[in-house]
Amino acid sequence: MLCKRKYSKLCLILALLLSASTILSCGDSENDADPVVTTATSSESTDAGDARVSIDDELPDKDFGGETLTILAYYAGKTPDVPLFAPEEASGDVVDDAIYERNVRIEDRFNCVIEEFDPGLTDWSEHTNFIKTSVMAGEDEYDITYNHIIGGPNISLDGVFMNLYDLEYLDFTKPWWSQQMIDEMTLRNQIYLVGDVIGLDALQSAKVLYCNKEKFSDYNLDLPYQDVIDMTWTMDNFISLVKDVYEDVNGNTERDNEDFYGYISHASQNGWLVSCDVPVLEKDPEETLVIAVNGEKVASLVEKVYKLYYESEGSLIISGSDPVSGLSETDWQAELFAEGHGLMAFSLIRHASTTFRQSNVEYGIVPFPLWDENQESYRTFTGGNLIGIPVTVSDTEMVSILFEALVAESYKTVVPAYFETALKEKFTFDSESGQMLDIINNCLTISFAYAYDNWKGFGHMMGAIMAGSNPSPDYASFYASRISSAEERLKLITDFYEANE
Repeated sequence: MLCKRKYSKLCLILALLLSASTILSCGDSENDADPVVTTATSSESTDAGDARVSIDDELPDKDFGGETLTILAYYAGKTPDVPLFAPEEASGDVVDDAIYERNVRIEDRFNCVIEEFDPGLTDWSEHTNFIKTSVMAGEDEYDITYNHIIGGPNISLDGVFMNLYDLEYLDFTKPWWSQQMIDEMTLRNQIYLVGDVIGLDALQSAKVLYCNKEKFSDYNLDLPYQDVIDMTWTMDNFISLVKDVYEDVNGNTERDNEDFYGYISHASQNGWLVSCDVPVLEKDPEETLVIAVNGEKVASLVEKVYKLYYESEGSLIISGSDPVSGLSETDWQAELFAEGHGLMAFSLIRHASTTFRQSNVEYGIVPFPLWDENQESYRTFTGGNLIGIPVTVSDTEMVSILFEALVAESYKTVVPAYFETALKEKFTFDSESGQMLDIINNCLTISFAYAYDNWKGFGHMMGAIMAGSNPSPDYASFYASRISSAEERLKLITDFYEANE
């Protein structure tokens, strides 16, 4: 839950005290051996870890007689060597083994089998249709499905998923459930999809800023760690830091991808609405959604982002896939930063353990900035896959119990293995980045408007404005052109929820 401003600095300080300080010494980036890590532990962090594990999930003692819980995975054609949700054996990797051991504990406790199925579909719309077709045919094949963040909500409006409030053993008051997520995704006492609370996708998909530490030093700039803590890391301060940084590295007098820029991003990055606390939809006292994204603040945000992207010398803004490698724009911009072309770059947390793992760039990590110093808290937009329970599931007691057990055990052991051990110790270059990750993790924010928008409303508006064929800072004109389709989409959503009260 987001901290109120009068408590925000205290919240940040407590987060820092609870985190273990880590100092990472990196050797040759091509060496497959783990880097040397020195970790300073504290009684506070140990106690916090023990407290997690000791929380009682209060689930009943049940013997499911060897029944199988099947998780339908979604890898978008990038199936990992080790299954993310049901590894077949321990591999020696700290995160994979934490997942494997979590499943073993649950299987032993409830006499069940946990397995996953990957249909191998590379296109998200095909995956979405695969789920819908199965459910509409009445097939009870998958107990838990991973769904594309737009495709899943779309078919939820066709009645594909259960209302999770109807599952007896899901206890949304427990700490393994994000209260922000539950509140945001609930409408009229219904919630059909939640973020990835079993795996790590919600955290790995968080949108953050990476800083090239060597270049900060070359430019005699201070990394913005203290600004983050002081709650002075604002949109204006961020823009002033990057907008004038440019070097014609290859000397061809042309701005191209071989040069050095203050900021690298792709044009369709939609996280600004969340990070700058601009609500798209709001609930009135009758639990009716209303469109809220109008007024001076959103117009000012659009203008600031437009000027940063298209009127600042320091910005490299890409669009679409890399024409050479075929990388998606999100992975392409990460690759550009990894090759040393940016002072700062928008990217995802997952890139720390993937793209940046083999990079020679030493980086720091900070959250996206506040809109201004009056904003109560940082807000880190996260997307990733959404989880649903198909309406065709027959044994709702088993699925309810095992779903809650998976979420609880992930909170207790899997998330710490990734967050504290792998991410902080192996994939950061300074203790301050670990502190920033605590702040980021404490303010993860999911958006109902983004998930249910289907590109017809305002949830994806920053991308629609900035990545279109004719980008413009004129928000009033965009609002006028979009409001009709946004209202039509909102009516479709509202009608579904009202019909299922």
